[in-house]
Amino acid sequence: MNEIPFESQRYRLDAAVRLLREGYPAIEGSLHDISLKGLFVACATTYPAGTRVRFQVDPKEPGLGALEGTMQIEWRRQLAAGRSRPAGMGCAFLEIRGDGRQRLREWNESHADRRIPRSVPDRSTLTTELARYKVSAAMRDTEPSLPESGSGVADGTRGGRGRRLALALAVVGLLATILLAFFQPWRTDTTQRSAATPPPDATQAEPNRVATGDDAAVAESPAAAAAGPEATGSAPQTAPGPDPDPAGATVDRDQPPGDDDERRAVRLAVRRWAAAWSSQDVDGYLASYAERFDPGGGSSREAWETQRRERITSPSFVRVTVEQLEVSIDPESATAVATFVQEYEAPGYADRVRKTLTLREDRGAWRIVEENSRPL
Repeated sequence: MNEIPFESQRYRLDAAVRLLREGYPAIEGSLHDISLKGLFVACATTYPAGTRVRFQVDPKEPGLGALEGTMQIEWRRQLAAGRSRPAGMGCAFLEIRGDGRQRLREWNESHADRRIPRSVPDRSTLTTELARYKVSAAMRDTEPSLPESGSGVADGTRGGRGRRLALALAVVGLLATILLAFFQPWRTDTTQRSAATPPPDATQAEPNRVATGDDAAVAESPAAAAAGPEATGSAPQTAPGPDPDPAGATVDRDQPPGDDDERRAVRLAVRRWAAAWSSQDVDGYLASYAERFDPGGGSSREAWETQRRERITSPSFVRVTVEQLEVSIDPESATAVATFVQEYEAPGYADRVRKTLTLREDRGAWRIVEENSRPL
């Protein structure tokens, strides 16, 4: 086991935390632990990873004093995993104002009893802990239950066989984990030897697979487009294929073979709109709407944007699915109409509607000017 550097040592501190992000409601939480590099704030609402926020830490005990500055959300845990692992966000300090960092260092040095024991495990320790977890999980998931009335001894016999089978599978998993750990150098060497032969393009080999964010990044990268098929190792295409889906949304992969460039551009605009919504990227979502978009209902554009920000960022997750996407273009009005089945899911709510988006070219891209939906 390797010792954690002092700057990364985490300490318990009873404090209230307030996170501020321009244009968003403040997030109130409690401090779970803190180090010279960052902190973990326990809270029900989270920001996406990579978000920069201003913070205020107000200790409920004397000795340290309030801390203020800026930090970046590194990761978030949206569901609690026990009392010691609450829901919240892990953050890295970017700036601590005034003498806050020095005060925090002195407080940590004088409160060794508050330090959370932690160390960096080596490979053998990780292997052992993983094996123990697999065995304990198998035993926990196969706890015997009381037979129902009239079930008789036969049900108990089947339960015993099931537990023995689960335990045997856990032991096999343990042996496989140990073998993988000890043969890791051999695997690395084999990987290096095979690196000279590029693998086939996964998205071409599996045309029905929904492309991931990495697929979309490669497909939309200007550098990859300029390099051509020789740079990516894929064969040249005789006809353009369907646009890759942005990460975060599931979309219908069917695209009529007669689609022209404009229809493909409209399809991509709809997919990016759904992806931004699913990833809770409010700025990207709002950028999908044209300046002349009218939210209707007598609401102003500013009030509508405020409402959309709150509804998109408040849930712990949002999932938007687009299916049966059809696109038509009216050359006379220079508008496009996209109709599809939309499935929306968030904690405690889900719906399925038939949505119609009317789009017009605005600032060099197809953007939404009208939006209508009806329940299915």
